[in-house]
Formats: sequence, structure tokens, C-alpha cells
Amino acid sequence: MLLLVLLLQNNNLNRTNNRDLHFRFARNPHRFLPLTVRSVGHYEFYHPCVIDGKPVKKWFSQVFWTVSGRGEFLLGDKWIRTGPGEIFLYWPGETHSLRHMGVPWVYRWVTFDHPEAQNWLEASGLKQRPLHAGACPEAIFDAIRDALHLNSPQGDRTAAHHAHAILLSILEGDTLPPVSDSPVSRCKHRMDKEFANPALTVEAIAADMAMHRSTLFRLFLKNYEITPSRYLHNLRIRKALSLLQNRDLQIQEAAWQSGFADPNYFSRAIREATGLRPQEFRAGGTGPIDAPADKKRDAL
Repeated sequence: MLLLVLLLQNNNLNRTNNRDLHFRFARNPHRFLPLTVRSVGHYEFYHPCVIDGKPVKKWFSQVFWTVSGRGEFLLGDKWIRTGPGEIFLYWPGETHSLRHMGVPWVYRWVTFDHPEAQNWLEASGLKQRPLHAGACPEAIFDAIRDALHLNSPQGDRTAAHHAHAILLSILEGDTLPPVSDSPVSRCKHRMDKEFANPALTVEAIAADMAMHRSTLFRLFLKNYEITPSRYLHNLRIRKALSLLQNRDLQIQEAAWQSGFADPNYFSRAIREATGLRPQEFRAGGTGPIDAPADKKRDAL
């Protein structure tokens, strides 16, 4: 075992720190795409160092996803350590400072500079720092990189299309705090299992549990930092975006299978989530976008 450790250490000594980063074609973010990607990167560090020199205040949102190893991020006057499967993020206006702790550290990152990007990231559960979200979806980061390589407006839109997949991966990971067998946990479990049923609503769940809707809302929000109706909506959107990848499936059928009974509402919901109509999203995010996404939200 000692020999193996020494061999690994010697191998790391022969490797150099690597930084691979790419920027979008357009100078400014697309005003109707809150998840327009500013830049994306893949960093590998094998030797202890403070990354990027002295701390710097930056004016964009940056999401870091550790693949392997560990590193630390300065937040105020404290260093926050992250490990494999954990996410850290900096919000616009925060000071960035990272350091490598000796164990080889590999991580992916992506930045967003649209004024609404922070709201979208927070809605995906990106509040706790660090946040455990499971294995890094490296293939999606690679797809963003390849899209930016096109050096064109179409490439920028395609990168934004893939950025939504990053958020879906976070939602699918371990992003919600565990709770005991309580009414809110049973509510969440039922939504996880039955969200594709268009008849399922928060009101129906509350009635079945003999609980007032407002009470369920308050407890769910306290435990999961998201309203039950928004959580149910996100489950349906996630399923819908997956189904829309199947070009053999009619869009109306994709809507029904993901829990949307009204095709018109389904179209608005997809437009709200991605900035694209369902047909445009299916085409890879390259269609025209001529109106801002609907910002309406259900109250609960």
C-alpha cells in the first residue's frame, strides 16, 4: 500500500497544473436567455497553490463542481472546503479566491452574467455553500465547451441550452435536506412518484392528508427552501425537457406524459424555463427568440 501511495505521488509530481477555459462569441448576454453562458472551464491542479493570484471581486455568477480531490473557497473571512460531487458558487459582487489543498483537485466551472441569472440559479436550489449534488456531469460541460467553440450566435444559444441541463443535473442530485417521515416528506415523495399525473395538485395532496394548503406550503418551504407547487412544476419541466429530446414523440404527447394537460400552458412553461418554444428547444436551441420569457409564477 505504501508503495502504491509513493507511486501515485511521484506520478503527480510529473504532472503540471492544467487550465482549459473558453468564452462565448457575443460580448453581452442574450437579453432573453438568463442562462446565457459567459465562459466555461476545466481545471486540474496537482500542486498546492492559490489559484488566480490575489482575491478579486467579480461581477458574474460562477458555479464550481468538484470532480475529484478537494479545494477551498474563501467566503468572507472563512475558507469553505469542497470535495467530489460538491458545488460551490460565487454571486455577482463577491470576492473570488480559491486554493488547492495538496490532494490533486479537478473541477469544472461555468459563469453566467445575465442580470437574471442569479434568480434562476437560486430557483434550482443553489443556495447552500457548499452543496452536495452528486457526480459532476462532465459530458454536459464538454457540450457547453464545444458549443462555444463554434464562435457564433448559434453556438452561444446552444451553450445556454446545455446550461439548463446543468441545472437539471443539480435538481436530480442530493440537493434537498433529509427530513423524517413527516407530512412534508410524504408530500414530496408523492410528487416524486405521481408528478406525471396532470390531476395531481398541491391542493389535492393537502386534502388527502387532511391538512390546510397554507400549512403544507409553509412547512414544505421551511424544509426544502422551495414551494410545493414550484417543486412539482420543476419535476414536470425536467421530465418534459427529457421527453422533448425524442423527436419521434409528438409535442402534445410529451406534454401529457410530463403532467401538463393544457398544451398552451405547456408551451408557456417551456418558454419560461428555457427561453425557447418546445419546437425550438427540440431543435437544439437554435430557433428564433422574439419575446421575453413569461415571468409569471404561481403564488404557491
